[in-house]
Amino acid sequence: MKFSGLQIIIILSAVAIGAALFFARTTPNEKEVAAKQNTKKDVKSQSSSSGSEKSDINAQIDSALVKVRSEAPMAGIMKLREIAQNNPENIRVQMELGALSIQTGQLEKAVSRFERVIELDTNFIEAHYLLAVVNANEGDTLSASKRMEFVVDNADNPELLKQGKEFFKELKKN
Repeated sequence: MKFSGLQIIIILSAVAIGAALFFARTTPNEKEVAAKQNTKKDVKSQSSSSGSEKSDINAQIDSALVKVRSEAPMAGIMKLREIAQNNPENIRVQMELGALSIQTGQLEKAVSRFERVIELDTNFIEAHYLLAVVNANEGDTLSASKRMEFVVDNADNPELLKQGKEFFKELKKN
């Protein structure tokens, strides 16, 4: 199916809003990364090894994201890929890499990242939302509609729910 100009604009704005919602929630700035690293050093002896390990992975992701958005984007992406390879069940790193794949037009990679997240947590709404957007951009409106319906039925985030409803409405027209 072909999309009209208005539909393409709606889809692209849904992608932008979805990515913005996701990144606004997870993207640190340099000061936050430094503060977390200092706090981690102070608290490390008091944490359990698994909690400390998770905190360390999050600090690594934060540091890589700072690089992605600053002077060394490829170094940041390579670090995120390394983290994902070493921690394939880390949902956050999979989501970050999926969102970056959308931004760079690597939709097949984005699909595999979001599908991995859904394997790990079937109720991770943001993964369903972004996967629906990618499905629609690839022309798979049936899959996009099913995923977006799931988002509309399960989203707690009011902005994501609003965008999901608008996007779902457009998908149903096709």
